Amino acid sequence: MSVGVVPAKLHDVWFVVPASAVQEILGEQRWVPIAGAPAEMPGVIAWRGRAVAVLDLGPLSGMGGLPPGESRRRTIVVHVDDATLALPVDGVREVQEVPDEAVRKAQLTRLRHAAMEVELDGVPMPIIELGELLRTLAPAPAA
Repeated sequence: MSVGVVPAKLHDVWFVVPASAVQEILGEQRWVPIAGAPAEMPGVIAWRGRAVAVLDLGPLSGMGGLPPGESRRRTIVVHVDDATLALPVDGVREVQEVPDEAVRKAQLTRLRHAAMEVELDGVPMPIIELGELLRTLAPAPAA
């Protein structure tokens, strides 16, 4: 068996997201800041006629957040649990199929919300656990 991943770059750090979560890869997108929003979810973009939350991985990786009025070259739209999110990134590569045995516990990479990693073209890349990340940033209300 294998797993599909989409490699993406933020500044000079490569990571992957599960291809099954990716809805669309867009170019540079303008986003609207939301007053009082956390640095990790600073605003929204318009996508298919609705507002979609921007999930900025910069603050989570210690690389700094996306300043208001600035954007990144590419935007990955992902669907996680019941949420659609926009991840602004500096670059994206095509979907890669990775054999299950190539997915390993993170040893060479250190990134919050990425307990596993893969190596693509000799570069170790953390696998972002989008569901866990979303549950940490926007926990469900207690029943």
